Amino acid sequence: MASYESKVKEFRHDAGMRYHAHIDRTITIRKADRSQDEEVFYQWMQQKHIAPFWKLNVSREEFSTYLDRSFGASDRDHLWLEFNGEPVSYMMTYQVKNDLIHQYYPYQETDLGVHIVIGPRAYLAKKYIVPMAYQLIEYCFAYYPHVGRFIVEPDVRNRIIIPALSEVGFQSFGRIYLPHKTAELLICDRPKNEQNKMDRG
Repeated sequence: MASYESKVKEFRHDAGMRYHAHIDRTITIRKADRSQDEEVFYQWMQQKHIAPFWKLNVSREEFSTYLDRSFGASDRDHLWLEFNGEPVSYMMTYQVKNDLIHQYYPYQETDLGVHIVIGPRAYLAKKYIVPMAYQLIEYCFAYYPHVGRFIVEPDVRNRIIIPALSEVGFQSFGRIYLPHKTAELLICDRPKNEQNKMDRG
């Protein structure tokens, strides 16, 4: 079975846009546009497979206030993922050292956290999540050259995301008990060959 490092290397082209033949989709990762993407994001938050986890099935005014605060934070980036131009996923990256989660595990200064939501329920399947995750990992490690680890903390009830992320190189470090949820702590290290390049660079 191919190693994680070799699998990532196979995807080595443009991390922001790539055609994946096995799902016949071009996956594009771009910066989220607040005015362009807000309506789709708001509609996603009302869906039954998302609302219990994100808890943002609120009024438009409250949702807009949340986005003001989130997009206004200097230590966060907001990403949008599309399949053939169709919105599929929203991702928010954040610096772990500035977040509550750093109190729940032995964090490192360069840890990067990410929150992920998949909007259309039809794409909430491993065959789609795995290529999305591979591309997201490569994109983030390329975009943030000094980040050493990629951190996610999905709700333990999420039985689709957790095994899919485990398949692409994330390792489980057990449960953590956050104020708003019980989460599975998953960590993905920068591939060793990439780390060596960064150390030499």
